[in-house]
Amino acid sequence: MNVFLYNLATGECRKLPPSILPLTEPPCEPYSYDSCRDTLGFGYDANSRDFKVVRVVHVWEMFGFFLYMRMEIYDLSKDRWREIEAPDNDSYASITWMPWSELYHEGTYYWYSHRETNDMTNGEALQSFDMGKKVFSRILLPESFNIKEEGWEKRRSFGILNGSIVVFHYLAEMIEKIFDVWEMRKEAETDVVLWSKLLTIGPVFGIDKPLLFLSSYEVLMEDNEGRDVV
Repeated sequence: MNVFLYNLATGECRKLPPSILPLTEPPCEPYSYDSCRDTLGFGYDANSRDFKVVRVVHVWEMFGFFLYMRMEIYDLSKDRWREIEAPDNDSYASITWMPWSELYHEGTYYWYSHRETNDMTNGEALQSFDMGKKVFSRILLPESFNIKEEGWEKRRSFGILNGSIVVFHYLAEMIEKIFDVWEMRKEAETDVVLWSKLLTIGPVFGIDKPLLFLSSYEVLMEDNEGRDVV
């Protein structure tokens, strides 16, 4: 997979060097490995004053069993990749890589992730990577997100409001959608993450998904025809 960086201010486009990680490991038996899946994130490392791209490469057995992962990071100033230690299973879960379910904020990149729990519900979380410390962690989403509603696809979109990360929680296939907005805050002394429901938007007709907060009172959304609306 080719990766490009595009500078909106200057119009400069840079193609990154090829990955230093192999796409597959030599299998012990023919056809025993499935193709890899890449997870990407881009952000700024204030410690080294450099922009970085992080990539996690997943390797799966052909029948869908997860085998292992490897990880590399690209430094813009050095124009090269280097391999770093991959996270363990306790601090990492399967990432859903979609444009509306990831964001970068204050030195950390966030993706939506999920993991099957013992009671067969989805352990939903924000999977984060600190660009400076090079550390993965998982931030559990509110427990109410795990309640299954038969026949409906639940979706999450992430954004920033007044300096805090917020999550839009809604049913994707509804004609008239209702968006619950939850805010994430960390306690300064303990770093414990707390979630609180801020507001509810809707019901609104013809909207596919929220994109971002333009202000405390305005939300940019995408309608079912792919047009931006406020």
